[in-house]
Amino acid sequence: TKVWVVEGSNFKFYKVVCTGSGTMNATALGKMFPTNRMGGSHTPVTMKSDILATSDTITDSGTGFVELQVKGKYSSVSIQAISDKISGTAAGTITLQGSNDGTNFVTLNVGYIQDLAQQQPYTVDAAGTLTVTDISTSTKVFTVTGSPYAYYRLSHTGTGTMVSRLRGYLMGNK
Repeated sequence: TKVWVVEGSNFKFYKVVCTGSGTMNATALGKMFPTNRMGGSHTPVTMKSDILATSDTITDSGTGFVELQVKGKYSSVSIQAISDKISGTAAGTITLQGSNDGTNFVTLNVGYIQDLAQQQPYTVDAAGTLTVTDISTSTKVFTVTGSPYAYYRLSHTGTGTMVSRLRGYLMGNK
């Protein structure tokens, strides 16, 4: 998954191109979220750590968080989780969590999470999770229908010997 933020563009149309190599089969999917300046209803917002930084660093088996309070009612929110490998063997799990008081977080029930590729709820994934693998960047976009929580948090618990950076972005869909 990749998100490109394009500001001040004069183009009316964009295209996502996927060029494969070797023996493979892939599908390129794309979504565009225009900002309010273009007349749309989507505004991407950066999730913050507990010290209001735009990322949190996870070392070895430690846990890091980024979170955001959602103000207003949305039909859905899209949350992108990103783990950037800094050193070692990147590993662990990123979990999407929700809260109504900003203190007590629970793992999101799979019934709220929509599979962007299939446009239907997940049937296999028991929770909103992303398994971090030893590549430069692990990422996944979760779409939460009905916006059941006032706060959303990404929690990355590392494993092994590693250092990685957790980032998150949220887009509300009216």
